[in-house]
Order: sequence, then C-alpha cells, then structure tokens
Amino acid sequence: MFGRSPDTSQFYTLSNSLMCVLSTDFKIKSANNSFLNKTGYVLKEVTGKSILDFLNQDDLSATKTVLDSLLVSEQAQVEISNRIINKDKNNLWLNWSFFSTQKSKDIFAIAEDKTDDQAAKGELMKVNRQIAEDKAKIDSILSNIGEGIIGITDKGAIYYVNSSAERMLGVKSAELLV
Repeated sequence: MFGRSPDTSQFYTLSNSLMCVLSTDFKIKSANNSFLNKTGYVLKEVTGKSILDFLNQDDLSATKTVLDSLLVSEQAQVEISNRIINKDKNNLWLNWSFFSTQKSKDIFAIAEDKTDDQAAKGELMKVNRQIAEDKAKIDSILSNIGEGIIGITDKGAIYYVNSSAERMLGVKSAELLV
C-alpha cells in the first residue's frame, strides 16, 4: 500500500481515521477500510477518481484552493473541514489534514468524521432559536397583560418587571432589576 513495513500498513488498515493517498492531481490512489466503510464505497469505485468528485458542491472551491496551496508552497500540511457525499447521497462532515513532502509524489490525507458533532450543533441551534422565539412570545404576552408582573429569583433578586407593574409602582424596570 505505502511500500513501507508491514507495521505501517497495519496502521493504515486498522486506523479508525479515514485515510487515503492522493496523487498530485487529487486522484485517490488508495483508501483505508475506515474511509471505505464510512463512505459506503468499495475501493474500485474510488480509485482513480478525484477526491473533489466526492465533495459537496458548496465545499469544492475552498477545498481545491487549500489543496492547490499544498502543492505550490513550502507548506507541508494543510487542514480543512468539508463534506464528502457518501454512496447513500448523505453528507459526511470531515476534518481533514493533508500532508505532502517535496520529494513525495503523493498527498497523504487523514480525516476525522465530525458528522455527529455537526448534527448536534445544528440541533442545538434549532433549540436555541425555538427558545428565543418562545421567550419573545412570552415577553410580548407579559408586556401587554393588564396585571403587574414581577419576576423574582429564588434569592430574591428581581429579574423581570412588565410595563403594568412599572405603572403601578411608578418606577422604570431598570431601577428594580439587578
């Protein structure tokens, strides 16, 4: 695979990281089991094809720019996050490190799958948006209700005063809030 010792080959084969070796025109020369298992492809489906062919179109330009910079500079390593489209047409979010040496005709690529992290981040953003929308609705209701409402923490600090309470007390909420 690498033309190295059997120990190096086992490292490549047994690693949980997605690994592949690319030519300088970004064609996949080899891919480890983790890469193949995560993407759902078999080796002959990816060998000889450009890694760029598997990217989400929104990530293509940035990834090509980063890979091109690896080839034209003294830089030995570049990193980028992008989405690979697996065989089932789903996006896999990957954090890549690409390595090359001046004497090597290959680019070595190692990626960590961050798909679950991205899904959790998206879910958290959705929940935070919903909380903000719900808070805005509640604030609107409490502001327009005719009764005076004051929110007090379990330590006795005032954290909310609606406009009716301001009128009843003859003070602005800023004077009462902690």
